Amino acid sequence: MVVVESNEQESTQPESLISEAKETRLGNLLMDEVEKEEKDRSIEKIKELISDDAPLDFKRYDKTTRKEKTLLMEAASNGDVEVMDILVRAGENVNDQTDDGDTVLMRSLMSAPAFDYLMDQKFQKLDFDLKNKDGDTVLTMAEKDDVWLSDQIERLKKATGVTESKTQETFKGTNEIEGVIHGDESAERFRQWESTNPEIKYLEKIANDLLGAPKELSKPEWLEEIKKELRIIGERDTDMKTEIENKINDIFEFGAKFAQLETPKDKASKLNLEVKYLDDIAEDLSRAPEEISKPEWLEEIKKELGRMEADADADMKEYIESIISKIESAKPT
Repeated sequence: MVVVESNEQESTQPESLISEAKETRLGNLLMDEVEKEEKDRSIEKIKELISDDAPLDFKRYDKTTRKEKTLLMEAASNGDVEVMDILVRAGENVNDQTDDGDTVLMRSLMSAPAFDYLMDQKFQKLDFDLKNKDGDTVLTMAEKDDVWLSDQIERLKKATGVTESKTQETFKGTNEIEGVIHGDESAERFRQWESTNPEIKYLEKIANDLLGAPKELSKPEWLEEIKKELRIIGERDTDMKTEIENKINDIFEFGAKFAQLETPKDKASKLNLEVKYLDDIAEDLSRAPEEISKPEWLEEIKKELGRMEADADADMKEYIESIISKIESAKPT
C-alpha cells in the first residue's frame, strides 16, 4: 500500500510543477501588460489572459520600489482606472495584502484617480480596518502626510465615521511637517533636473533589475559601468553632483539589502525566474536612450537565453523566443 501511494505522488508531482509554472508564467504575462503605459498596453490582451486563468492574486517584487505588489497596485500606480475596473470586476480582491501588509487603497493614496475609483466602486467592500506591518490603517497612514492628503483624509473619515484621531493630533503643529516640506522642495528640484536627463531613470531601472536578479545572473561589471554613467551625467551640472552621489548610494547601498533572490530548488521554477529577470533587463535596455544603449549587453542576454532554451518546455521556449525576437527588433530611442 505504501509503495502504491508513493508512486501515485511521484506521478502527480510533475503535473503539479507544470501547472505551477504555467500559472506563474500567466501571472507574469498579465503583470507585464498591466505595467505598460496606457498608450502601450492592450486591454484585449489583459482580458484574454484573465480568460486563460491568469491568477488574479498574483504578486511580484517591484525592483524600483523594492516592495511586493499586486496587479491592482500596479494599475493604481499608473492611475490606470480602466485596467483597475477590469481587475476588480474579474474578481481581484481589493483587500488583498502584500508581505508588508499594504492594501491597494494604501498604495493609492498619492494617486487621486486610483483612490477615487476604489472609494466609488460598488463591486467589493473595502476593509478600512486592515493594518500593515507598521500598525497603520489607511487612515492613519494618510494622516502622517496630512499636508498633502487632506481630501483623501476627509473621504476616509466619512467612510469610517472617524472625526479625529490620535495620529493626526500627534503630527499637527510639529517640526516634522516643516522638515517634510523642506525635504520635498529639495527633492522637487532634483526631480525637475532629473526629468531633463531621462538616462538616469533608465540606468536606475536597469541597476534595480540587476540588484534583484538571482545570483547566477549577477553582473557586477555592468553595475560598475552604471555607476560611471550616472557620475558622467552628474558632471553636466555641478549643483547636482551631490544629488547624483546620493542617488547612487540609494540605489546600490539600499539595494544591497534586497540583493539577489534565492534561486528556487526545482528546475522549472528556477528557469522561469531567470528568464523573467533577463526579460526585464532586456526590456529596459531596449527602451533606453541611445546615449546609454548597451548593444553588447543585449547580445550577452541573447546568448544566456539561447543556453536556457535547451532546458525549456514548449511554453517556455516560446517565451524565450519572443524575448530574443524583441531584442533583435529593438532600436535605441
